Amino acid sequence: METALLLLVVPLTSGVLWLVYWKNSPFAKRYSPVFLAVILLIASIFRVLNLNNAEGNEDTSTWLASVLSMEHYPNTWWTLLNFSDSRPLTVLPLFIAAKLGVVPTYASAQLLGVSLWLGTIGVFYAMLRLWTSAALALLWSWFLCLFIGTTGYFDYISYNSEHVSVLMISLASYGYLRYEFRQKLSGFWAFLLGMLLGSLLYAKFQNIPMGLVIATYLAYLLAYRRAYGSLIAFVAGGIVPTLGVHLYYAWHDSVATFWNGYFWNYYYYSYSTEFSSQSMTARFDPVRIGYFIFRSRFHGLYFIPLLAACLAGILFLWPSFRLLSKTQKRLGSFAVLLLGTSVYASVQSGNFFDHYLLYLLVPFTFLAAWLCTVQPPGNRQRLILAMAFAGAVVQGSFNLYTRQPLETPVSHRLDKKLVAMIRANGQPNDRLVVWGWADRLYVQTRRAAGYRNSHTHHLFMKTSSLYPFREKLFLEDIQRNRPALFVDASVKGISIMENMLLPHDRFPAIAACIRQLYEPIGSVDGVRFYRRRTAVLASH
Repeated sequence: METALLLLVVPLTSGVLWLVYWKNSPFAKRYSPVFLAVILLIASIFRVLNLNNAEGNEDTSTWLASVLSMEHYPNTWWTLLNFSDSRPLTVLPLFIAAKLGVVPTYASAQLLGVSLWLGTIGVFYAMLRLWTSAALALLWSWFLCLFIGTTGYFDYISYNSEHVSVLMISLASYGYLRYEFRQKLSGFWAFLLGMLLGSLLYAKFQNIPMGLVIATYLAYLLAYRRAYGSLIAFVAGGIVPTLGVHLYYAWHDSVATFWNGYFWNYYYYSYSTEFSSQSMTARFDPVRIGYFIFRSRFHGLYFIPLLAACLAGILFLWPSFRLLSKTQKRLGSFAVLLLGTSVYASVQSGNFFDHYLLYLLVPFTFLAAWLCTVQPPGNRQRLILAMAFAGAVVQGSFNLYTRQPLETPVSHRLDKKLVAMIRANGQPNDRLVVWGWADRLYVQTRRAAGYRNSHTHHLFMKTSSLYPFREKLFLEDIQRNRPALFVDASVKGISIMENMLLPHDRFPAIAACIRQLYEPIGSVDGVRFYRRRTAVLASH
């Protein structure tokens, strides 16, 4: 019954918004904030009704584990920068929510993710309103609401770094577009916009290409309009985040930690075969990329009609493209490059994870919206809009009909035993190290991480040029943080990345450290538990 009612809301809301557009009613402009609030509310209700406190994507456990560590250790900022997998701005919203009294759980993380997406859609609407009607802006924003609100796909609803990144990229895009059309940007706002773009790295390394596109367009426009004061402020703002973080690490005598963690680690992730066996050529195979983007029922029903809408828009616009204003031409090239770099960011690493496709959602829809809105009102504009409209409604309806709340995977069947073992051999304030990739154990036991990375898969890569540095950090953290328990969870079915798993005693220096500081206390189906020796604890 609930699904039937929700399925009824989709065509009703879509029909009302289409009618408002078709009639070209001034009603839409007058009450556009109300319309926007309603569609955002509908999207949030759709998602809340499917909420469940389950992990979904293992990355969410990484971010929640980071929050638990931030709440535990006295130096909050150091912990944020070092216990966040080099993505502090992904963890920061969760930590702020925790400080406001929200318990860090999978369900609360999903709700935070929804909130960030609603903010992104609001910014997307504001972007379109800079040059097009309220009715069109509402319709295109509704398409995003349908996708985000109705999806039940674990890779899309689980909190992840794309949620923060897409919001930041959208805000920066709005800043550029606002200056494009309003032609005013004070030095203060230029500085803040530069800081926003300069901070993209600290949400996700893959944000850099999109940030460079936005920065290039804005810097060019500032120079073209001879707004040199704002240009200097913009460049200065872009430098400040990395300069500040670099100086902070220098103050802690840890500059190498900054470069290895924030740059080289992700450079190798993106441009080597350490993390993916795919060659550079294979990663950019157009057929493979097309299959990645359009293959799945969880997003293909939206993206395929959107592609058709874009192709139709290009076909209709081609004969008269030269008649467009310089501003609209610049806007079109910006939309193409923003989408192109988003595709690049999604496939560069060779790891075609579906949650990377969240990068495409806004720029792909934005390009289609631009191709639609530059058409003169009439049948061509309506055809482009109808294609995207059909895709969004079909995808949203399909999602509502087929989705189910997240469930705990069968592979996590031993978690209760593992959690019980951890709790039985320590205190709530103890620190924990899990060898392998099972970050959910930190979340389920509410234990802070004794090692700055809540998973240890980097240490399995002995051939990596960063391995000596990573091993050194691990041994230092074990000595400095004195975790009470060490759990070797490098067991298939417990840790992910099963093809990489190696037990800790395959690494001589690490094995020697564990033998010296810890004593074995038992195992659960191959998962080995070690407790820090009493004499060692007393000596500290």
